[in-house]
Formats: sequence, C-alpha cells, structure tokens
Amino acid sequence: MSIQRVVVSVWAVVWVLLQPPVQSDGQVVSNAPLVSWLVNGEFPTREKCEANRSASQAALAYGAGEAQVTLRTDGAAAVVFDSRCIELSELKKMLRPAPVLDDE
Repeated sequence: MSIQRVVVSVWAVVWVLLQPPVQSDGQVVSNAPLVSWLVNGEFPTREKCEANRSASQAALAYGAGEAQVTLRTDGAAAVVFDSRCIELSELKKMLRPAPVLDDE
C-alpha cells in the first residue's frame, strides 16, 4: 500500500508501520527517504504499532513455523528489523511540496 493512498484515506491520528524499500537485486535501502517506504500496517496508537513491529521481529528471530523458515533471508531480516513506526501526520508533512520562493 502506498503512503499517498493512506494519507488520502485517513484523517484521524494513526500510526503506520513502515518497511524500507528493496531494490531488484534484493538490497534493502534503509537510508531511503521515508516517503518511499512501504506501509505494512495502520494502528490507532504507537504502542500497538510497536507491538506489531516487535512481534514481527521476534517471529523472524525465533522462527514462527515453516512459512517463516522459507522466507528467512538476510534481506527479509533487514526489512523487518529496519521497520519503523511513525505518526501519519509526520508523513503528510514530508509529502507536501516545498513552497515556491519568488525571486522578485
């Protein structure tokens, strides 16, 4: 789900769990601007967002069944461990175009 779609569809205070983008070669781009990250979930509070993030990290670290084992790669680990919770209003600020300064 794109960040722009979430920004348009949500007006209340919402926390989003973001995951860094992955290049076609599998490289995780953790230093990419947050507006290019993928939304992995929406939560009503920071605590719920962080709980989901922690659960994902624990599942990857300790294994959570056969499905996790097949997906367990260095790239997957980097995506999960580099994920971040951020308030949606902060992302809105990043999406606004910069003001145009008049030279006259």
